[in-house]
Amino acid sequence: MLVNHSFLCNLVKLFLMNFVALDFETANYLRTSACALGVAVVQDSKIVATREWLIKPEPSFFQFTYIHGITEYDVQDAPTFPQIWRELKDIIDYQTLVAHNASFDMGVLRALFQHYDLVAPKSQYHCSLQIAKRTWRNLSAYNLKAMADFLNVELQHHNALSDTLACANIILAAGQHLQTNNLIDLRHKLSIKIKDL
Repeated sequence: MLVNHSFLCNLVKLFLMNFVALDFETANYLRTSACALGVAVVQDSKIVATREWLIKPEPSFFQFTYIHGITEYDVQDAPTFPQIWRELKDIIDYQTLVAHNASFDMGVLRALFQHYDLVAPKSQYHCSLQIAKRTWRNLSAYNLKAMADFLNVELQHHNALSDTLACANIILAAGQHLQTNNLIDLRHKLSIKIKDL
């Protein structure tokens, strides 16, 4: 029997930890005011690439500088979201996305698509907060800082890339804890449904 080696390699990759973690920071309470984005690409259960952007938000008034340290001055020459979207689309289209408290980050992403009249990618997503709660059931807190402390993951909280890396490590640690190296099996073990962006 002739076996297609390429097909088998692709089949194996379906059952490994492959996802893109992301984290937005916003300038103010409006979801369209993304001012920073961090992205971490995980392939075969390893973080293989990272990217971060400062973004010129709309509207551009800053209420949350005290949280993330980003000011209007920092983003005055930064690209707008449509300008980074060309690169970001290649990273996240047709990928499984992960974010901690994903309803916020996916809400920002949807608001940006609507605001700038962009076509949303064909992506699905999971929430690492939900995965953490179902993986380690007796912790006192599951916010990103608490999980980073629990897993001994370095975190510069509210730095978009650092938050993204912590999120990715939560998923990888959950896989190790539940003795699975693939996201599909992890989802089934925790009875979590994947969501469409």
